[in-house]
Amino acid sequence: MNNRTAIVIGCYVSGIGVIRSLANKNIRIIALSYEEVDFAHKSKYVSEWHHIPHPLKDENSFIKFLLDKAAIWKDAVIFDTDDNITTSLSKNKQLLSRHYKIVTANYDQMSMFINKDKAWKLALENDIPHPANYRPVSREDFDSIRSHIKLPCLFKPVKGHEFRSVFNVKNFVVNTFDEYDKYLNQCLEKDQQVMVQEIIPGPDTLLYKCMTYINSNGESAGYFFYNKLRQNPPGFGVIRVCKSAPYNEEVAILFDKILKSSGYKGFITVEFKKDTRDNKLKFIEANVRMPRNNQLPFSCGVNFPWIIFSDLNNKLLEKFTSYNDKKYWIELYSDLLNSIFRHSKENYSIKEYLAPYLSRNKTFAVLNLKDPLPFIYQTFKLLRFLKSV
Repeated sequence: MNNRTAIVIGCYVSGIGVIRSLANKNIRIIALSYEEVDFAHKSKYVSEWHHIPHPLKDENSFIKFLLDKAAIWKDAVIFDTDDNITTSLSKNKQLLSRHYKIVTANYDQMSMFINKDKAWKLALENDIPHPANYRPVSREDFDSIRSHIKLPCLFKPVKGHEFRSVFNVKNFVVNTFDEYDKYLNQCLEKDQQVMVQEIIPGPDTLLYKCMTYINSNGESAGYFFYNKLRQNPPGFGVIRVCKSAPYNEEVAILFDKILKSSGYKGFITVEFKKDTRDNKLKFIEANVRMPRNNQLPFSCGVNFPWIIFSDLNNKLLEKFTSYNDKKYWIELYSDLLNSIFRHSKENYSIKEYLAPYLSRNKTFAVLNLKDPLPFIYQTFKLLRFLKSV
């Protein structure tokens, strides 16, 4: 049965999307979680669940766990759902591939995008529009570029997952030179490498994204386009509301350029932002693991986890040419809390806030009446957290 087994590592929002995408496919689903906030392992579609060592903080124990299970899980397909998992799996892919089928890209290709300075250099070398960017290393480097910096700017981490594990934020927004010095000291103290990057002005609705899977033959399964609408936190956070979109030629051209120049194989999502100052799309970042909103393409008729499973397990190269291009995806609690407590940082009307909820054409990240336990468990975790603060 192991050639009909999927191991989903990470049981937060991304994980529940993968689990539900593989449900009803006659697949045994094993869920592995390591975070206290996880809830996807409560899904009725999960056959087996294990708590595992942290892939970033205790990588050796994490890999040992997988190797210890290799005899009984041999040939299962492993899906990664966050950058901590992606990095560890990719670094150890050669060893793990003796026992498992690994969705994660090879380390040389994965590191081109998970290391944000390498992704920026790729854009620079291939004439892909991008925000102005500096890559200081020492305190002297930071001091030397101060006169060239326009505020506000970003301290954008080179390795976002490591930065977040230290500071619990995605990046630092620098509004004054006092903040510049404060964040510089914090980054140097914690040995966190950052880029100093220009902020592209404008709301989250100017963010355009495209995802695809490059299969084992080096062919794209198809392009899925969508637009970010709101983020957590607003401006420079993770997606909380988005909407599928039709084919976008401008995005597709830049996306093709990135794929061709990198030679990447595997799953990838690339983000651009429209710069209203010159009306050009600018490359922001690329993610190379199962995305937070993978429930959106699934609900629109594009099942990326199944496409990947079919390729790795059976060499069936499935493709898609169309999908529902007008559907909303909502991470309910994230959106409600931000809309209530951070609405002053967003310039949306009540009508714009409510539009995704009033639409009949929507799907929720976690809430699902056919599989209610993950949402109930998430609610319990949230209430316990709110009670403690």
